[in-house]
Amino acid sequence: MDTVVCQWEFDSLDQYFTMERGFFVSPNENVQSLINTFNSYATSGYKEIYEVIQ
Repeated sequence: MDTVVCQWEFDSLDQYFTMERGFFVSPNENVQSLINTFNSYATSGYKEIYEVIQ
């Protein structure tokens, strides 16, 4: 099991989801190969989104 943690700042969740969907619109050959490799080994997964309130 692998865990990847990323931290970004956005004004809204809509901005985050727009950015995330943009990654998959037209990936170059190297990125598409990486996506295919990850997908071939994945059997399940999930995403957790946390809001930091300061």
